[in-house]
Amino acid sequence: MKKSFSYRLITNTAFQVLLAIIAGILVGQYAPETGKKMEVLGTGFVKIIKVFIGPIIFLTIVPGIGAIGDLKKVGRMGLKALIYFEVITTFALALGIVVALVVQPGSIDRSALDTGDVSHYAQAAGEFTWAGFFLSNLTLQVLIIAIVTGVVVTYVKSREKIVDFLDNVSDYVFKALKYVMYLAPIGAFGGMAFAVAK
Repeated sequence: MKKSFSYRLITNTAFQVLLAIIAGILVGQYAPETGKKMEVLGTGFVKIIKVFIGPIIFLTIVPGIGAIGDLKKVGRMGLKALIYFEVITTFALALGIVVALVVQPGSIDRSALDTGDVSHYAQAAGEFTWAGFFLSNLTLQVLIIAIVTGVVVTYVKSREKIVDFLDNVSDYVFKALKYVMYLAPIGAFGGMAFAVAK
């Protein structure tokens, strides 16, 4: 049975998020005290999503490298992915700069704003060290562990069993993430209501 356009639109997550953002703007504008209390919805959703980042990276990289089995092919694919990433990132940065120059989002009348001392927002950065950068970056840690594990799995005799097991675990993780994404409108509503109210 074919579902109607209105049903597909209402059940579309992107449409729900759009409605939630509009609702968040209205609550933040016309009921700011309530909007400020909605912060927990936005930050809670982001915290839940962050839980999935590490497992998804690990369960994507390790079976990916392990399934190929040939490290030369992995290297070639990695180089292609790096070039693709650099080209797309450069394009996105250029587009962002053009939009910023055209729209000029920082050009506002500051006379109505409370522009007191902002030094308490600035923290002493301290001396940069690669060790500190690595230890403070969980995503990078998981990525390196995943790459090393993938290379090790490539040389293990039971490589196919390990890859199949990780693929099955990955299916469960992505299924759980799918259900978490149903909360996206709630997170968008909370974040937008708080931002506008604040």
